[in-house]
Amino acid sequence: MVVDNTIQKSFFRAYRKYEIRNSMCEYAWENGKAERINGIIKNNYLIHRDIKNYHQLTIEVDRSVQLYNLEKLIKRVTKIKSC
Repeated sequence: MVVDNTIQKSFFRAYRKYEIRNSMCEYAWENGKAERINGIIKNNYLIHRDIKNYHQLTIEVDRSVQLYNLEKLIKRVTKIKSC
């Protein structure tokens, strides 16, 4: 994915202005695992929700992450029991 340089510069300018510390990599393509999980949450969970505002989004993201983690745990336990 190619990010418009102007948008990217604006983004980092806002980071500096509001003293936000980026805890991840500077570019999305430097953090493949996190981007993969973000994509799973967005495409497998959030896309099916009728999200109207930011508040609903935060609730649904939390819910989706919990469901994702539960699904992974169930798969792991099931795999261990079948051995």
